[in-house]
Amino acid sequence: MTDPAPALDHPVHIFVFINEGSGGSGKDIPCVIDERLAALGHNVTLVILTKGQDITTLAEPFILQAVEEKGLVVAAGGDGTVNTIAGLCYKHKALMGVLPLGTFNYFARVIGMPMQLEGAIDALSKGVVRKFSAGFVQDRIFLVNASFGLYPTIIRQREQAKSRFGRMRLVAVLSAVRSLLTKRKQFGIRLHHGGETDIYRTSMVFVGNNSFQLENLGLEASECARQNRLAVVIMKPMTRYETARIIWRGIVRNLKGEPRLQQFCADSFEVETKRPTIEIVVDGEIMTCNSPLAFRIEPEALSVIAPVEEPAAG
Repeated sequence: MTDPAPALDHPVHIFVFINEGSGGSGKDIPCVIDERLAALGHNVTLVILTKGQDITTLAEPFILQAVEEKGLVVAAGGDGTVNTIAGLCYKHKALMGVLPLGTFNYFARVIGMPMQLEGAIDALSKGVVRKFSAGFVQDRIFLVNASFGLYPTIIRQREQAKSRFGRMRLVAVLSAVRSLLTKRKQFGIRLHHGGETDIYRTSMVFVGNNSFQLENLGLEASECARQNRLAVVIMKPMTRYETARIIWRGIVRNLKGEPRLQQFCADSFEVETKRPTIEIVVDGEIMTCNSPLAFRIEPEALSVIAPVEEPAAG
């Protein structure tokens, strides 16, 4: 069977949303994107996203126009930018593309996009439409993970470290290590799954939807994402020594079989806490949700232009 024709084998109107603050951004990046796509015959509209803007309000009219014109919506940024644009593309059934400009770029990696901008633009221009699953907590989409407990503290300290030392991956990793070793407050949850209720004491609940990130940690739950299911990881109470051991095993990508991590796959589940509201990190962005938290996965939720080679599931 031959590969399907490239999605952009004819001129289309491409709306590119560029996060000015993404880790890989530079002043010449909008020009490079505009010139390369325009040289292929496409009509390009660039929308620069700056800190403090209401991205949803700004982007939605352009995405509606893209749907009306059968055009393409491209998120050029990190996983947070991709998440916001993906939520709008899901809502309006718009065709989506990704150009990785962030620190980790987990969604771009899982769909097989090159990490260099020029290579990513080339892959976008030659790519085909593929369907990808999306996770949801309440009604908020997530493509990488949605986590609560210790995770919001990790993200806050990571952003503080990045503002001081730059948006490098090593800075993010070292900041996370510091948070895990110094902040281990535990709380109780009731988890409703498959008609049963389980009670846990934990310091963090991690719900993943990205096989690349899960494999990077050596978690057997990465198999969940490959099956288009949610990977649920619950951190059990542990000592400082046990925490340090888990950190090391994560660094060397060998968390498989770790006894202090409860792991399972799910299509949907609910989590209750004693507190009426819960801080949760959704693809790197902190938000507040009411308890209980309702998680679910929707296979083939997004239509995304990806390289011709079959990407990893996620």
